[in-house]
Amino acid sequence: MATPASILPLIERNSAHHLAALRKDKGGLAHWFDREIDAVLEGIDHAFPRSLRLEEQGRFAIGYHHQRARKADASPTSDAHTETA
Repeated sequence: MATPASILPLIERNSAHHLAALRKDKGGLAHWFDREIDAVLEGIDHAFPRSLRLEEQGRFAIGYHHQRARKADASPTSDAHTETA
């Protein structure tokens, strides 16, 4: 959280690798993750900040947990990521 500009591009690159592997077995699930990642990145209208002060890191963590809780509340079942085929 302290240095998003140096870490987030690495995470994004690694996610692409894992999504490619997931597409081989569960294409629908990979597509779901692609849409979720796009939705998060859509909210960022500029480059990642080079660093975050401690207070900003705290806001980031709180926002992350709020978003996770909102997604969990919106899911009709606990296993919302399963593919129906």
